[in-house]
Amino acid sequence: MENRTVLIVDDDAALRRSNERMFRLAGWKTLIADGVQQAVELLPQADVVLSDYYMLDGTGADVVKHAGDTPVVILSGMPQDVKHKHVLCKPSDPDVILNTVANVLTSHERHSRR
Repeated sequence: MENRTVLIVDDDAALRRSNERMFRLAGWKTLIADGVQQAVELLPQADVVLSDYYMLDGTGADVVKHAGDTPVVILSGMPQDVKHKHVLCKPSDPDVILNTVANVLTSHERHSRR
């Protein structure tokens, strides 16, 4: 999605880089954070967030709490532990991740205009 910015939050550097590359190749602008604290600082610049759930300084639930109106997709190796409406199991197919994040953002924008 052109001119859209995704904030990628994960304490695993390899996964951050991999997801960042995937979104950039798909035409997205990207911001990266290695945890909740850094994510909170970057949230105002993001249109949508893709966040790991279990991180060293908190959880994806903490990211959701600070995100306000910014939509969040959680990526977790233990999705059964996550109580959020947009959860993907880790690992996920790159196309599933891209499509889910794009669809969540589109749906959010559609509902925000009403």
